[in-house]
Amino acid sequence: MDKKNIEEFEIEIIDISEKDLNSKTKSSNSNQTMKFKKNEKFKWLVKIVFLLAAIGALIVGWIHFYRIKPKILFVKAVEELTSNISYLSTPLKNFLVFPSENEKLSGNINFTLQLNLEEQFDDEKFSFNYQEIVENMNNLNIIYNYQKDKNNNAQLNLLGNLNDKTIFDVYFLNINDTQYTLINNVFEKYIELGNVNVINNLDINENIEDVKYLWEIIFESLNEEIKNEEIFTEKVKINIGQNEESSAKKTTLRLSNNRQKEIIENIILDLKNDEEAVKIISKYKQDWINQDVKKLVEEVSFETNFIFSVYYKDITNEIIMMELIDELNNKKLVYKKGIENTIDFYQNNELIYQVTFKIDEEQFNINASDGQNMIINISGKQTESGYVYTGEYIKNDVTITGNYILKQVLNEQTQEYNVSRESNFKKAKKGKEIISLNITDYPKIVDEFQIIEKPTNIVKISELTEEEIEEIMNNLSTIFAEIFGISFDIEISKTIK
Repeated sequence: MDKKNIEEFEIEIIDISEKDLNSKTKSSNSNQTMKFKKNEKFKWLVKIVFLLAAIGALIVGWIHFYRIKPKILFVKAVEELTSNISYLSTPLKNFLVFPSENEKLSGNINFTLQLNLEEQFDDEKFSFNYQEIVENMNNLNIIYNYQKDKNNNAQLNLLGNLNDKTIFDVYFLNINDTQYTLINNVFEKYIELGNVNVINNLDINENIEDVKYLWEIIFESLNEEIKNEEIFTEKVKINIGQNEESSAKKTTLRLSNNRQKEIIENIILDLKNDEEAVKIISKYKQDWINQDVKKLVEEVSFETNFIFSVYYKDITNEIIMMELIDELNNKKLVYKKGIENTIDFYQNNELIYQVTFKIDEEQFNINASDGQNMIINISGKQTESGYVYTGEYIKNDVTITGNYILKQVLNEQTQEYNVSRESNFKKAKKGKEIISLNITDYPKIVDEFQIIEKPTNIVKISELTEEEIEEIMNNLSTIFAEIFGISFDIEISKTIK
């Protein structure tokens, strides 16, 4: 497992390892709430849920050996495994502004950009005039309108204005699960996008519900697939503190690579046989239903034997530690619960990466370090008017910071909530700031719904001629030149074909 996979795996284990906490948000108005986009690849969704559901299967094994009522431990396991996802996503849902059927979401986005690039280059070689880009970005305003009808057809319009001049006007349509785009003044036909999804990933509430539904199908399927003889339970002694030893019950699930593939194949077949699951997955991966099952299995299976152990307190059955072992590559991941929970990554019995995290009712904090020169911190905190997410990445002499601020303030005159979303991003090197970007967004629901109809003047993206592609590229280059003050010669004809 390389460093990239370790970092991805970190997120997966964090998702399965948090305490059972209910987020208590102070927002008093449920009519206007917020959320941001989340784009997950299907293969990682299956891997994440595979790990989550595996613990549920271990609970089944514990029941088999100790004859405890299944429902109690199932409820306990599900609550513990899903509490982290619920906690982290609740602030987003509570500050969501998203239209219901036959409503329109309207808003505008503004930018504040600062660049200090001279210090990063040799003054004699640095001749690129970027101040025009900065000025144009700071004068750029993007107006967006989004709506969805009762048939799940959707439309998104992005209108870009620079110094009171319209420089782009783009439409994205989703009609009967087929997506189209129209770029006015660039190409006067609707382009059928095929597998490219733009609109379907915008509704985060819908995305969360989709994941929950798929989770239920996968959990049920995995529970049916895991055999009792694949689960082993024993009493052990473990160290839970510096000098503190405790009795525990250890339940282990051991699956060979071939057995993993067999289980995952059956899970995929169960998903393909569920009409709602097919509909959900097809929104994010349109040709998934037609893909070869064996190929899908290879995408989401692990390349080693799967050994996963869960340690419980001897009397209360509270999870105190989890352990995932890759015997083939001599790698191990250990999660321990405490005042601050920890996840340790080992290679050849040497600690190479550590994550610590703590969650309270109104805030959370996650820290990661490789023990040398890289530190990551992610935190979230409830405020009087909203919620703030903050992130920081430090490596060698480079520091990257960012935050995402959600606010809603009551307008005393209209008795409505004014909502804003603000993102900040900064990068510094050797203590000197290189780039600073601030993005503000002011969304609201308006009563200006328009009927969404299928376009008539359509060409498939795969059927564009060389002349049409050249026309599109030339016109896009003109737009880029207006925004950035430079032209781009983009070669995509081979990609499109």
